[in-house]
Amino acid sequence: MFANRINQTVIFSVMVVLMAGCISLPGPTDWVPSSEEVQQDVYGAWTILEITPKSNKKPMEGELIAVQQGILYLLNENILQEIPIKQIKKAILASFNARGGISMWATLGFVSTLSHGGWLIFSAPIWLISGIINSNAATTSGMLKFDNYNLRDMKKYARFPQGIPEGLDIYSLKPKSQQLEKKSP
Repeated sequence: MFANRINQTVIFSVMVVLMAGCISLPGPTDWVPSSEEVQQDVYGAWTILEITPKSNKKPMEGELIAVQQGILYLLNENILQEIPIKQIKKAILASFNARGGISMWATLGFVSTLSHGGWLIFSAPIWLISGIINSNAATTSGMLKFDNYNLRDMKKYARFPQGIPEGLDIYSLKPKSQQLEKKSP
């Protein structure tokens, strides 16, 4: 009976650690660069905007193009949207994806506690708790949240952080997904 209870606890705990690793960043998976790729990525961060209820009820998503003169420019598919900053309640940016294997290592560490004998009572919860916390922290490390007080700070994550260059036809910009399709053979 006691061994059956331990088996159930181990299985449940492994499932919890694995599910903690399922936390993901917002945005398309092929859009958000890895922590290594972000330094060379020329595109803006994937952005989700929560708009004030008066202007729009559903969140808006897309690439952050620029933030200038009280307007935030967001590109999604072939639509460039100009959103007044006053209408934005909050924003979430996916600047990079850590893509770490922390949840895998935490699961292996947790399973290894089976060899600890009676000390499993102490070591298993330590692996479980630290695995969940660190897996969550690593997965969301590239996710940034802004409220309506610091939205102007988002500009450093835009495709054009200094603002839209003079003479550029912003309506001719193409999203990253279309650029990737052109490069594919």
